[in-house]
Amino acid sequence: MDAGLWPSICRVHRTFKIPLPPLEEQRRLVAELDAEAAQMDSVRSLLPRFEAKIQRVLDRVWGNGTLAAE
Repeated sequence: MDAGLWPSICRVHRTFKIPLPPLEEQRRLVAELDAEAAQMDSVRSLLPRFEAKIQRVLDRVWGNGTLAAE
């Protein structure tokens, strides 16, 4: 971009009005997103446990690790 255009773009940018929801609506949205993020963190924390369970089942089904014990 030509450096000479930058001041013009900045002036135009200042004239744009970006509509925002009322503050209470913003707070409600943030609370909703925070709750979703907490739920995702909870699910992520369960992943290693379920991966280990799946691996144990696969090992049992395919006989991995049991031959050495026999």
